[in-house]
Amino acid sequence: MNEKHHMDPVEIDELQQIDSKNGELSFRELFKKSIWAIVVLMVITGISLFLIDRAGLTDAEFLKEFIDTFGAWAVAGYIFIMELTMFPVSVDMIWPFVLSWSFLKATLVMGTASVVGSFCAYLVGRLLGHIPIFNNWVRKNTKPETAAMVKRYGAWGVVIGGIAPLPFSTICTLAGMAKLPALRVLIALQIRYVRMGLYFLIFSGIFSLG
Repeated sequence: MNEKHHMDPVEIDELQQIDSKNGELSFRELFKKSIWAIVVLMVITGISLFLIDRAGLTDAEFLKEFIDTFGAWAVAGYIFIMELTMFPVSVDMIWPFVLSWSFLKATLVMGTASVVGSFCAYLVGRLLGHIPIFNNWVRKNTKPETAAMVKRYGAWGVVIGGIAPLPFSTICTLAGMAKLPALRVLIALQIRYVRMGLYFLIFSGIFSLG
């Protein structure tokens, strides 16, 4: 049974009269955007780490104790909320606070929180997508090309959004509204572990050189 069968007719067509052809991605452009996103995040992270160091917080015992005790839960909570909602704030704003962690801890904490939050966004879209007020809210906060991409690529769109700088919480919500199979979406979401681990290696490797 193919994904088109699962997606036609779907609420996403009621949300926006979209043509799935408009959701075709240029992977060259997507790669360029990914590189630029990493550069911007590196600049933000570098500035944040510099300010933390200048403020004398790097060696502060109370800060170390706080991060060791509550850091993982705070980071997980932040990522969960960002993935569940469609706030225009990136989960990547948390990087300055986790680069002192081990690769395994950062990947597991951030990846798990992202997968759980994103799947909850999918469930919200699936359960509430037929409610007009929710439909209208999503429509106002969704670009037509994002909806078209989900319709065109199905669960693969979730994979693409999970690794590239795309509005991931929106993609997961639309995947639920489009009634993509839950198991396929859950499997696709595992890409977030890869994404978090990759970004951690990039950022920690670059900043360790300084």
